[in-house]
Amino acid sequence: MRYLIFLFLLVLQFAISQQIPPIQNYSTDLYKAGNQNWKITQDSFKNIYVANNSGLLQFDGQHWDLYPTPNETILRSVHVNNKVIYSGAYMDFGFWLTQLDGSLEYTSLVDSLMFDMIEDEQIWNILEFEQFIIFQSLNRLIIFDPIQKTLKSFFPQEAILKAFVNKNGIFFQDTDLSIYKIVNGLNQLYISSSKLKEVNVIALFDTPFGELVVTHNNGIFNFVNNQLYPWFSSTRVDFQNEIVYTASQSKEGDIIVGTVKNGAYYIDAQGELINHFNIDNGLQNNTVLSSFFDTHNNLWFGLDNGIVHVNLNTSLNYIPNVKKKYGTVYTSLLFEDYLYIGTNQGLFYKKFKSNDDFIPIKGLEGQVWSLQNIQGQLFCGHGTGAYLIQKNKSVPLYENLGFWLFKEFNDSTILAGSYNGLHVITKNKLVWEYAHSIKGSDISTRFFELIEPHEIIVSHEYKGLFRFSLSSDLKQVDNKEQINDFNKSLFSSISASHGEVFYFSKEGFYKYDVKRKQFIKNDEVSALFSTSNFVSGKMVEENDKLWIFAKNNLFCLDKNPISGKYWPTKYPLSSNVRKIIRGFENISPLQDTSYLIGTSEGYLIFDTSKQMVVKENLYLKKFLAQNINNKSISYPLKHEIDIPSNFNTISFTFNTPYFDYNNKPEFQYRLLGYSNNWSQWSQDTSITYGNLNFGDYEFEVKARVGDVPFDNQIRHAFSIDRAWYISDLMLVLYLFALLFISFLVNSYYSKYYLKRQNQIIQKNKKEMEMVELKSREEIMRLKNSRLQENIETKNKELAISTMTMIKKNQFLNSIIVDLDPVSKEPVVSRVIRTIKRTLKNDDDWSFFEEAFNNADKDFLKRMKNVHPSLTHNDLKLCAYLRLNLSSKEIAPLLNISVRSVEIKRYRLRKKMELEHSQSLIDYIITL
Repeated sequence: MRYLIFLFLLVLQFAISQQIPPIQNYSTDLYKAGNQNWKITQDSFKNIYVANNSGLLQFDGQHWDLYPTPNETILRSVHVNNKVIYSGAYMDFGFWLTQLDGSLEYTSLVDSLMFDMIEDEQIWNILEFEQFIIFQSLNRLIIFDPIQKTLKSFFPQEAILKAFVNKNGIFFQDTDLSIYKIVNGLNQLYISSSKLKEVNVIALFDTPFGELVVTHNNGIFNFVNNQLYPWFSSTRVDFQNEIVYTASQSKEGDIIVGTVKNGAYYIDAQGELINHFNIDNGLQNNTVLSSFFDTHNNLWFGLDNGIVHVNLNTSLNYIPNVKKKYGTVYTSLLFEDYLYIGTNQGLFYKKFKSNDDFIPIKGLEGQVWSLQNIQGQLFCGHGTGAYLIQKNKSVPLYENLGFWLFKEFNDSTILAGSYNGLHVITKNKLVWEYAHSIKGSDISTRFFELIEPHEIIVSHEYKGLFRFSLSSDLKQVDNKEQINDFNKSLFSSISASHGEVFYFSKEGFYKYDVKRKQFIKNDEVSALFSTSNFVSGKMVEENDKLWIFAKNNLFCLDKNPISGKYWPTKYPLSSNVRKIIRGFENISPLQDTSYLIGTSEGYLIFDTSKQMVVKENLYLKKFLAQNINNKSISYPLKHEIDIPSNFNTISFTFNTPYFDYNNKPEFQYRLLGYSNNWSQWSQDTSITYGNLNFGDYEFEVKARVGDVPFDNQIRHAFSIDRAWYISDLMLVLYLFALLFISFLVNSYYSKYYLKRQNQIIQKNKKEMEMVELKSREEIMRLKNSRLQENIETKNKELAISTMTMIKKNQFLNSIIVDLDPVSKEPVVSRVIRTIKRTLKNDDDWSFFEEAFNNADKDFLKRMKNVHPSLTHNDLKLCAYLRLNLSSKEIAPLLNISVRSVEIKRYRLRKKMELEHSQSLIDYIITL
């Protein structure tokens, strides 16, 4: 999670324009705890700890963590010794230890050692002396021996107002307002209350000049040879009018005095006032409850409402713009012991090194672009003209036209760049006067440099680079050509150093080659400015040094006298700190190694001798694993951690105790096993990787400040276990299951395909049988056809036979009829008898029956079975009827009359019991 770690106030200052180191305020909304902060300390990892109303606050440079007091009371005191954090509260005191997962765990010495507290007792201070830790309440001193794990109490005669420890021993002030020293377990008078004039003592410090006694409301004293002397200094602070609540001493002997109503005073070991911090110049509250010098000798304040960090070791000091009185600083110059600043509101000056406020120079209200010292004269380029500055007065050289800058052409001539071209200023009897404009130079000449006699190069951001050849009298441009070596580039510029001309834009850094008459790229310098690092091509030349402004750094190019190469010196000063309008960056030397940098909120004093050195380490703060139900496990901050498979969302939090707001640290990280690519640099101090697969991983994170990398890099290895369902045992089971399933599948498919094969065989068999059946049917059909043909043939034969019999019988009957007249004759009678005997011959019937049975097999049997009562003659009649013969045709066959046939048919119907409506012939045919 990204924290906004500061609220920096720059809009106010002393009425005397005092320089202010960077002040970083932390509000209660930021650290999420109580408003009052009683004590401050620091551990060996450089984490800051604060005794707060709500508990113990831990600050690692990026994250605030609150650990509430176990008994939910106000934490009054805190002190670190050997990585152990001791704290004191109401009716309790103890220590905090860092656990393997980075969190703090509290142990109460009152509970663990069964120590009896006095009713309403509070631990207001914690001191360290030799191996002992001393907890001070208003009732006594409680001395803890961490080695023996014992507690002892030291009781004063009455009560303890304040306890002190220095190299001379342990001291305390009793309610009689005298200071006592503990000697052999007894209290010994050290400074009497009469010497102290009966005032409360806040601190007792060691100094080379004796002990320094800081009182509550009566000033500061030196205690030397058993006598108290007022502490005088050249910069006196009247502490008798202040109510002092706290005081601290640095390793160098400087002290901080925190007051109730007027902030804190920073005084060096010699008594010189270095700074006064209050609500008017940066503090968010004037009541200072605690103060602390950290390991880098920077300041921390615990306020009645908030926490403050003051960076004393920075290379920067701020001169804030007093209530926007003079606007954005575009240019500055130290001239004849006066400091001049040109802003968008005018030109201001003051005595250098004085605490006076800036004074505006009348007549120069509005935009000031440049201040230049040429031959001991101060030239000012203004939005309304060109001016000479004589201390607090302006002398116009040319008005009603804006001028950018001035370049010395020779001892008596100056070229001036204006909004509409070049102008000439000449010296007449030691007096500079405006001469004329140069015709043909009709473009804005904010940047121009002389490359050869009467030849200059002009850089225009919107139109590009131009080469002007000037006439010998400098009155006109004889030749004007555009240099097409580059594309037009916004925020580009040209400048000169050591007699060489340089061009700088987002395309790179170039030096002009006079012989080749073209710009040659300097790859070494250009490599310093990537697309992400480029802010502006503005260059500033001061004392043969070329200053270039990058996003995260400030570069100073200086020429090596041996190699002739320009080598950059890098200063980690980001554009966020410089706070100037892009393209109008400015810097000017003050003295020694100090430079003034103009900003939109005043200006900075930049000391190049104080190079930033990154001394901090990078730490892993938290290592969390989370499952799908948002349940988290905090793991120890050690390598080779095995994590359950279901907790595969991994979070890392890291930090560095780097407290300089000017250059906030940036981090870059990656997770090997997940990706080999580094992330982009950012100020994020935590990262989460979700849904990680099982396997081995290594988390890496590195940090930098500006472009300066930290010495150490975090590497943290861990493993995510395989889920139970992909463990070795389960994999073996899966293998067997797979084999078993494969066997089952194989068996199934074998049976299936066998079944299918059988089905196909059966189907083919059936098809074959069907084919065979069809063949048989065809054969049967053919046989039946033949049989039918045979039957038809037989029927035809039967019909022919029957017809033959009928015709024969008819013929014989006709013969009988014809012979009837002569029947009495013996011969005739004998013939008639023979004919009649022939008509009664059964051989014809036998032949007919055989033929009929061949034609209609078993009909007569079926008829007999159905109608057993039928006689032989009845069956004959049925056979004739089956042949569909009429009664007339049947009569000759039976040798009876037609009438007799009809009677026979009638009787046959009776025997067959047929319905009246049922046809006899139809019945016989269908049977």
